[in-house]
Amino acid sequence: FGNIQEDIMKQYFTGFFTAVCLTASAFLFMGAQNKNLGDVTVKSLKVVDDEGNDVVTLASYKLGGFIWVWNNKGSQVVELSVDGNNGGYVRANNGAGDRKVEVRAGGNDSSGGLLETFNANGEMTSYLGTSINGIGILRTFNDTGVETGYFGTSKKKDGMAVLSDRYGYTSWSASGKK
Repeated sequence: FGNIQEDIMKQYFTGFFTAVCLTASAFLFMGAQNKNLGDVTVKSLKVVDDEGNDVVTLASYKLGGFIWVWNNKGSQVVELSVDGNNGGYVRANNGAGDRKVEVRAGGNDSSGGLLETFNANGEMTSYLGTSINGIGILRTFNDTGVETGYFGTSKKKDGMAVLSDRYGYTSWSASGKK
């Protein structure tokens, strides 16, 4: 009679243990279906391609946060970050990683927004934005980085245009003041 009772207890225990395992598996399976991780706090996050090369980095640094994007040749082609004046900054590079376009809010010599473009040698070719005096300006540069054109507002708040030679010497100017 003792062996029969012992066998029945083993069956009850085996059934109970199997039920617990199946229930735990069901909870684990249902939990795995939920893709929401909630709030995740990290100092950086890197996305890599199949070969392990960085393609996107999201990170923090002393000025704030940044996002870098690389192409499949390993060149950084986009940067979105905070500039040295705590303004927003976006830079787009060509396929080789050379700077071509920068957009800033409050960067460089500006107290407002600006857009800068660059040639293959890294020289600035144009500047459209707000000057340190808070006026709107368009500046153009030759291939060596010398300013050859200026269209904007004077310090006296009148419109003005200036053309310069290849060396930066003013050769023509006009003011909108009557």
